[in-house]
Amino acid sequence: MDMKEALSGGMPRPGETPAACLERVASVSERKTTPCGEGDLVWHVWGAESGADEEKKTPVILMHGNFGSWPHWIRNIPAFAEKYALYVPDLPGFGDSAPPPKPYSMNGIVEAVINGFDALTSPETRLHIAGFSYGSTVSGFTARALGERVLSLCLCGGSRIAGMQDLPRDFRNWRKAESDEERLAAHRHNLGEAMFSGHGAVDDLAVAIQDWIAPRGRIKPREFLRPSDLVPALKEVVAPKLTIWGTRDPYYPFLKSKWQEAIVDANVGLALQEVEGAGHWAIYEYHEEMNKRLLAWFAANDPK
Repeated sequence: MDMKEALSGGMPRPGETPAACLERVASVSERKTTPCGEGDLVWHVWGAESGADEEKKTPVILMHGNFGSWPHWIRNIPAFAEKYALYVPDLPGFGDSAPPPKPYSMNGIVEAVINGFDALTSPETRLHIAGFSYGSTVSGFTARALGERVLSLCLCGGSRIAGMQDLPRDFRNWRKAESDEERLAAHRHNLGEAMFSGHGAVDDLAVAIQDWIAPRGRIKPREFLRPSDLVPALKEVVAPKLTIWGTRDPYYPFLKSKWQEAIVDANVGLALQEVEGAGHWAIYEYHEEMNKRLLAWFAANDPK
């Protein structure tokens, strides 16, 4: 099965189990590894191999959220891979990737990502970068470090853009579950609390993704990353910058209240778009709209 065929038909396809869906998408990626700390940074790559008559595709790095992994982007990969070469890492300390070098720092994480990408492509390669949630923070620091090599930067639900807000939520401890059913129910509940526009929007694939990725998160960004660190980094990013937010993202009201002071008055140069009704994981819940907007953003900033 070729990539286009394997990525067609929906995520998941009608009658397809979540596990089979994840396996289908992963099966047509190239699994690459590059050094990270005492182990490997694991990348999944779609669309990088071009035929003899095809023009080489522009690369896009997609960075996942906290306690996440590449499947955070599962509903975006089919649309993006048709035109772009997708490099989707499990960020250091998450998914199948080793933790970053100690002591943990954003500089160590960014260095592993950039060195890995350069090893897979070349140190001159230009690229688009998009991040979701915590991945937006890594994306911002990565874009600053790469300078003029970055064609565009998009932060999807970047909760540290204007600092962080602790929100009271009714989370359930999936680690203490006494059965598979109880654990999956806890994941479903927590996704409805924090990641979706409401509990009714959570589907079985999202629960399966959360069940797979959550136990693989082995570092806590709060322990080495201050909420105030991102804005100064974004000011130094020379590429065009965009952030997209769902209006039902629980972090969005805080961002809106700080936008004028933290972003506009500080001359960060960051554009803002809203997706009406979407929650925090808008790239999944409202993937059709997010795919359209991100593809338009990439196209507007592609090499001429």
